[in-house]
Amino acid sequence: MTHPLTAWFDHGPDGGGECAALVLRPGNAGSNTAADHVEIIRRALDQAGLGPRPGRKVLVRIDGAGGTKETIELLARRRVSYSVGFTLPDHTPQIHGHHPRGRLGPGLQR
Repeated sequence: MTHPLTAWFDHGPDGGGECAALVLRPGNAGSNTAADHVEIIRRALDQAGLGPRPGRKVLVRIDGAGGTKETIELLARRRVSYSVGFTLPDHTPQIHGHHPRGRLGPGLQR
């Protein structure tokens, strides 16, 4: 059994998609393994042939499992546009007010 990790090129509404990179990992591989996400993004960007810093014309979209600090740092270094999304529980607004200010992460204190 494997837990594959893939990266895809999207050529817009007039084009199709194509697999840019694929890593077949063991079935027990973690879903948010930063090293694996960094590797698959590097492979995909290298496959695109746009050089080490392709710029904002490239958009990398990641679901919540790939949103690790190491992965985001790679995207910033490569100077690509990126979007990292994840789903929050429905009760997030209610629980937010119950946490002491000093105990929230830096991103939540802004």
